Amino acid sequence: MGNTTSEPQLNRCLGLVSVTAQAVAVVGPTITAVVNIPQVYLSAGSASWMTYLVATVCILMVAQVLEIFARRAAGTAALAKFVQMGLGLTAGRVTAWLLFLAYAGFCVLLLAMCGQSLVALAAALDVSLPLLPLLGIVTLATWLFTLRDIRLSSFMVLILEGGAIAIILWLCGVILFHHSVRVDLSQFRISAATPVQIQSGLMLAFLSFMGFESAATLGGESREPLRDIPRALNIATLLPGGSVSGVGLHSGIGLPDSS
Repeated sequence: MGNTTSEPQLNRCLGLVSVTAQAVAVVGPTITAVVNIPQVYLSAGSASWMTYLVATVCILMVAQVLEIFARRAAGTAALAKFVQMGLGLTAGRVTAWLLFLAYAGFCVLLLAMCGQSLVALAAALDVSLPLLPLLGIVTLATWLFTLRDIRLSSFMVLILEGGAIAIILWLCGVILFHHSVRVDLSQFRISAATPVQIQSGLMLAFLSFMGFESAATLGGESREPLRDIPRALNIATLLPGGSVSGVGLHSGIGLPDSS
C-alpha cells in the first residue's frame, strides 16, 4: 500500500526570489513611500531618518528571532508553530487566529485601496466604474491566480510591485529635475533629532514593516524552506529599512520642518 496522509501536500515550487517577493509585497514599499513616509515626516520632522533607523533595528532584531526558528522548522502556519513550540498549544492556536485576522484585515484594506485607485483613475479618464462589482472582479481574479499556481501569483506580485516602485522613482526624479535641490546637512545632525520627535513617528514607522514575517507562511511551498525563508525575512526587513535614506533625503533637501 502507498503512503497516505490526511494532511494535504502543497507543491514545493517557490525559490528565494518568489518567497521574498511574497514578503516584500505584503510589506508594500509603495504604500510606505506614498503614505507612511509623509505621515512620519509630519510627526517627526527632521528626526524622520532617525525614527526609521530605530524602527529598522527593532524589526531586524525580531527577524533574527524568527530566523532562529525558521532554520529549524518550516510549515504553512510557521509562526503559530513557533509560538506553540515555546509556549504551548493554546498560545499557538491564539497566534494562528490572530494571524488569520491580521491578514484578512490587510486583504480588505488592500482591496479598498485598489478599488479607490481604480475609481480615481477611471474618473480622470471620464469613465464611471461601479465600486462593488469592481472589487468583486479584483477579488475573484486574485483568488484564481493564487488557486491556479502559487508561482504565477508570486510572479504577478513581483511584476506589479516592481512596476509601482519604478513609477514612484520616475515621479521623484521628475520632481527633483524640475525643482532646485538644496542640501541642508544640518538636518542630519544627531542633536537635531529629539527623543520626543523620534517617539512621535515610531508607530507609523513600525507599520511600514507590517507583514515582513509573511515569508514564514510559505514553508509548504518553498523548495528550500530552511534556507530561503530566513534569507527572505532579512531581505523583507532591510528593504523597507532603505526608506531611511529616502526620509533622510526628504529631510535634507530644504523641505520645511513640520515642527
